[in-house]
Amino acid sequence: IAGDEFLIDFMGSVYQRAGVDLSKLEERLPELSQKYADEPVSSAVHSAGIKEDAKELLKLAGLKDNEKVWEIQIEENDLILLIIGESSRKIKEIHEPMKMSVGEVPAEQCAGLIKAALYAKRNKISLGRLLA
Repeated sequence: IAGDEFLIDFMGSVYQRAGVDLSKLEERLPELSQKYADEPVSSAVHSAGIKEDAKELLKLAGLKDNEKVWEIQIEENDLILLIIGESSRKIKEIHEPMKMSVGEVPAEQCAGLIKAALYAKRNKISLGRLLA
């Protein structure tokens, strides 16, 4: 439905209902990063627009505009900006001009998830299967 120009996956709760144990996910992702290290990553058709959005949000948060952004999420009235770094931690929360939480996620875990997702897409299998 989303089309080939998008990389999509399910929410964690969906994977859990399908039998994926997410309690060990943080340990599993670096393994996947190594296992799928050679999986090619190419620029997506929407990357320029997403990079511009990320740059603006980093500026609003008072961060350097060259930080690597992992994810931009909108949950109800909150915006969550996750940047790639060394550890899992909350960096800051801002309330003006909009409510936004900024967090950091470990680079190796991000690499493991994206590489596994791309491998799954290329091989037409479920990401859940790789996570299990």
